[in-house]
Amino acid sequence: MPIFDSGEMEIRTERAKLIIGKQEYGGGTLFLTNQRLMYEVGGSRGLLKASAPHTYLDQRLEGVSNITVGMPLINIPFFSKKVVIIEYIEGGGRGSVQLVVDDPIAWEVEVKRAVVNAKNVQRQSMSQRDVELHQRNVEVAKASAMNLNFAQVAPQQPQMASVPAPSNVAKFCSHCGKGLAVDAKFCSGCGDPQ
Repeated sequence: MPIFDSGEMEIRTERAKLIIGKQEYGGGTLFLTNQRLMYEVGGSRGLLKASAPHTYLDQRLEGVSNITVGMPLINIPFFSKKVVIIEYIEGGGRGSVQLVVDDPIAWEVEVKRAVVNAKNVQRQSMSQRDVELHQRNVEVAKASAMNLNFAQVAPQQPQMASVPAPSNVAKFCSHCGKGLAVDAKFCSGCGDPQ
């Protein structure tokens, strides 16, 4: 019996055979949890002696890329292999295993459902970490600004162009519209003759 991680729950268990490449491992138990797919062989607990099981497969469900079923057209008991093929990505490479089980279709359905759920949990966890990281970065920036005594700069009002006092303004430039004194011969803004 494998040791489960915190929050890990067993979904399905069955005596099965594992095939990795050309190597076959029989007499083991296949475990599906909400986080992993595992295959263990052996292990016993006696009065004076105990032996640990050997784990041949311990695959996180987030790494599973494909699940298919292989069944012969004619089912001959004891001679036909009914397998679930699990393809996965691990350490930058691809791998696959075949699991000989009694009901491969039920295993396919359960593994696919567990993989979808595990990937959704992983996505939500990553989104939550991104939000927490952003919030932490904002808090660090605020603290840094306070430590460096940055003052908030108030936006400045745009300055208006200087206009002669209303008492001196008697006319406006016909070219640019600037206010001019009564006796102005040229516009002080554009230089146009008045």
